[in-house]
Amino acid sequence: MAGLASLAAWSSWRQVASGVSVFGLRSFRSSFSLNTRLVSCVSVHFGVASSRSGVRQSVAGSHGSQDCLKAASARAVPQLIIPYHQPCLTPLSFSSTPTHVSSRTFADASAPGDAIGGAADKKAAGKFRGFEDARAYVRTLGLKSVKKWQAWRASGARPRDIPSAPDKMYASTGWTSYGDFLGYKIGKVAGNFRGFEDARGYVHTLGLKSMKEWWAWSTSGARPHDIPSAPDKMYASTGWTSYGDFLGYKIGKKARVGRPRMHFRSFDDARAYVHTLGLTSQKEWRAWSSSGARPRDIPSNPQQTYVSAGWTSYGDFLGYDVGKVAEKYRSFDDARAYVHALGLKSAKEWRAWSSSGARPRDIPSAPDRTYKSAGWVSYGDFLGYDAGKAAEKYRSFDDARAYVHTLGLKSAKEWRAWSSSGARPHDIPSRPDQTYKSSGWAFYPDFLGYENRVGQRNAKVARVGPRMHYRSFEDARAYVRSLRMKSVEEWAEWKTLGTRPHDIPSNPYHEYASSGWVSYGDFLGYAVGKTAGEYRAFEEARTYVHRLGLKSKEEWQVWSASGMRPYDIPSAPDEKYASSGWTSYGDFLGYDIDQVDGNFRSFEDARAYVRALGLPSQKEWKTWRMSGVRPSDIPRSPEVTYKSLGWTSYGDFLGYDIDHKAQVRPRMQFRGAVDQKWRREYCSFEDARAYVHTLGLTSQKEWKAWSASGARPDDIPSNPDNTYKSAGWVSYRDFLGYEERVGRSRMHFRSFDDARAYVHTLGLTSQKEWTAWSSSGARPRDIPGDPDKYYASAGWTSYGDFLGYDAGKAAEKYRSFEDARAYVHTLGLKSAKVWKVWSSSGARPHDIPSNPDHTYKSAGWVSYGDFLGYEERVGRPRMQCRSFDDARAYVHTLGLKSAKEWQAWCASGARPHDIPRNPNRTYKSAGWTSYPDFLGYDAGKAAEKYRSFDDARAYVHTLGLKSATEWKVWSSSGARPHDIPGDPHQTYKPAGWTSYPDFLGYQIGKVAGEYRSFDDARAYVHTLGLKSSTEWRAWSSSGARPHDIPGRPDEKYASSGWLSYGDFLGYDVGKVAEKFRSFEDARGYVHTLGLTSQKEWTAWSASGARPRDIPSTPDRTYKSSGWTSFPDFLGYAVGRVYNSHPND
Repeated sequence: MAGLASLAAWSSWRQVASGVSVFGLRSFRSSFSLNTRLVSCVSVHFGVASSRSGVRQSVAGSHGSQDCLKAASARAVPQLIIPYHQPCLTPLSFSSTPTHVSSRTFADASAPGDAIGGAADKKAAGKFRGFEDARAYVRTLGLKSVKKWQAWRASGARPRDIPSAPDKMYASTGWTSYGDFLGYKIGKVAGNFRGFEDARGYVHTLGLKSMKEWWAWSTSGARPHDIPSAPDKMYASTGWTSYGDFLGYKIGKKARVGRPRMHFRSFDDARAYVHTLGLTSQKEWRAWSSSGARPRDIPSNPQQTYVSAGWTSYGDFLGYDVGKVAEKYRSFDDARAYVHALGLKSAKEWRAWSSSGARPRDIPSAPDRTYKSAGWVSYGDFLGYDAGKAAEKYRSFDDARAYVHTLGLKSAKEWRAWSSSGARPHDIPSRPDQTYKSSGWAFYPDFLGYENRVGQRNAKVARVGPRMHYRSFEDARAYVRSLRMKSVEEWAEWKTLGTRPHDIPSNPYHEYASSGWVSYGDFLGYAVGKTAGEYRAFEEARTYVHRLGLKSKEEWQVWSASGMRPYDIPSAPDEKYASSGWTSYGDFLGYDIDQVDGNFRSFEDARAYVRALGLPSQKEWKTWRMSGVRPSDIPRSPEVTYKSLGWTSYGDFLGYDIDHKAQVRPRMQFRGAVDQKWRREYCSFEDARAYVHTLGLTSQKEWKAWSASGARPDDIPSNPDNTYKSAGWVSYRDFLGYEERVGRSRMHFRSFDDARAYVHTLGLTSQKEWTAWSSSGARPRDIPGDPDKYYASAGWTSYGDFLGYDAGKAAEKYRSFEDARAYVHTLGLKSAKVWKVWSSSGARPHDIPSNPDHTYKSAGWVSYGDFLGYEERVGRPRMQCRSFDDARAYVHTLGLKSAKEWQAWCASGARPHDIPRNPNRTYKSAGWTSYPDFLGYDAGKAAEKYRSFDDARAYVHTLGLKSATEWKVWSSSGARPHDIPGDPHQTYKPAGWTSYPDFLGYQIGKVAGEYRSFDDARAYVHTLGLKSSTEWRAWSSSGARPHDIPGRPDEKYASSGWLSYGDFLGYDVGKVAEKFRSFEDARGYVHTLGLTSQKEWTAWSASGARPRDIPSTPDRTYKSSGWTSFPDFLGYAVGRVYNSHPND
């Protein structure tokens, strides 16, 4: 009993110290913050780790019982005293890693890992079996993985003398691995994998179809130990080609049934074709490849298809690096020498730097592959952080600790951040708690040099010894300048060498931000004497930047802010060189060099070409520009290329504002307001307002859309409310002109008839298309944006009438089905998804419906495959479906039992091409009655002869369904008789239908919440044979529960007889255990468990270890017989002294 009290104390102190239970902590503080009970400290593990609240500590203690003191004092352990309000009477022992209390610590208490089961054990808790006995037992279970072990361990079936953490318990008594302990690697040597051919042969038998299936199988526990989980790495040099080859799903398979496998073009032909597309990145390639425009004989994964047929890189394949020497990588030795100078300390830092934009084009991003057969050893050798070093010869503990004390780190969290920052010397270990575990390690406060202050809330961290003071800015700068560093890179490398004096800060721009800091150039001395803003000439700067291989403005901004930009290269070159050669970022960065001097078409030719496309907005221009069909001599950013060659706006360039030249005014001379942020001059408020009034914008939302469309002149600000705040601004209504203003009349819209006549000419076929067109900028200002409101009392009926697709049903004169299908076949669309994209792109003729499956539903429609023609492919005529009788006879042999099973079978790939996926449509006028008849599971029954309303309702009442949602689930489950309709609200609409509550019966004659009495409900539920509250919940939500049995009986009957689910369901009926212990007895028992929060109580209560005479809801059972709170009931706040920790 004393030992269990000690265990409870240990758990309680850990809970309070770690801050896990806010409720327990507050109760603890409020009740016992002034108490100063003696704390009996027994031998436990003490750990310090980082958490969101700072340093988390686990301390053991008891209630100060004399028995515990004697038991604890009998053990000889090293002493380390932790100060409390009263001194500790018994020494503590510490370990670096917070783990459970070992069996040798408490002779009379189980480990916290076994606190649940061990509390009721009649044996002396913590006496685990020996390693050999435990292993022999566990091997009989046949567990095949650690995951299965964990599931079994949590199931409640683990004997109390089998530890929950055997790797720790038996660490020094025979433990090798879980494979050995569980028995699935008996006699196997770790890492002794099969040869590539044997492994591939085995894996082929599994029938895996993708890498995703491989990973799922590999982690399922079914993978033999001699099959590696990462075969691409294990067999990289012994036969590996791809997962398709390894898994076998690409070997000897045909691409399509009934036609030969698709053969791709040769590498040279494919590359030549792709070069014509003008794609400039792998991202653009993927977008184009998935757009539907890619020919079938161009592979979507060229790097795999052409891996041994000429492939080098996407730059070479797409053509945006053609002719550049950068694709020819440096030799391994030259690349390694260059990379050594960067001072990168890990592969992770390499990847970050490689993707930052600073990597030269002739340094490969994957050097392990590029130099695989040309000298590659490891990243440590390539980056230089292992060059010539013996394997991790760390400093002694004392030397390492002395060095770390100079850093001023305040927590283990700060240590980890610093350790992974790249500044840690190679002879300081990243895990000192493990490296120095047996050579002096105590805990992180001791190693880092700060200590805990106990006895005050939210105690700050105190440094051990005097606080480190850095040199003054001038002294630090003078010292650093003496090192003659020439760049920020050299400074970063020097910091990692370990030679930096402790009074020179590692982040000087933070430390000296308010005491003289200018820039790294000034601090290091390589910019001394330079005049601020003395930049290189445009040509020199552009030549330098070209070598960086940056591919976009975004990459430039990342690189510019990385600290690697020379001081004489401006961060905003478009502003600095605006009048001295600047054209575009593509020209400045060099990714458009193949377009010599922007060798694009003239402005007039480009505009004529683009206008022919019929793009109605800048958004659609961007979509088209990225689709891969843009000619290489049409610029991506015409507003930049043609800035001084005729450009006015996107409306003019794309052609959707041609009829509204009155709205395009000559460019004004800049005058008036000045945007202080960008130093840009705008026209005066009056001029800007006068111009905007001509646009007919009617809301701030329309203003933002127009402003972002590209049609806004440069001297009109995008945020006029800020720019003209003190120069006449009133409101957007005043600025845009859509309210009555003094001196002018309100904007007048066309009459309803005129507006409707105009809109009819546009061929819009839905309200969605109207909205898109209305906000595109093409809408005349005398056509309202919300016609349904404006013309509400002047003739408005509907959007169908206004747009013309419902006008007397005359406007909907679509082509015949045959004509429409013939036209669509010429487009080469490959799926319904591609059809929808094309249909909404604006290219669809108005007499081709956007929803052909609805329009032609009764006029020949079969499927999208038939309509689009993507089943009329090379080598075979168009597939004709079997007759209804033949198809039904075939499907009857499958034994499918519901429409759901039919859909699953269709999606499995087993459906013959001449069996339609949607037989209800294909055979609608050729014999179709229902799925039961077609599938054969109701064959012989009268086709859909539904019962009368009264008979159907009477039957449904017996099901106990409680909502229309439950009805739909049940109706589609396959259990619905064929003579009960699936949509009774339609079938019985004229024959008695009122509502679903009436049809299902869950409100007939019932008053809301009128449930059976507790005894009647319990008697009924006893007949169900349910064995747990989980089974009850499943049954309750299944739809079988009568409406007068509550779903939450514990709440409904809380004050009218409720004891527990065991009593209510009947699986504990007749047992004395349901007569709960008294409050005092129950609390006394629960105190022995050492539970430290209500969450732990809930988990333990549901684990199966709770005695039947301990209620699962003690707060209800003992509400009027002694209950105060869970901390009092569980015992984790009894007699405790509050102990705060730093960083809480």
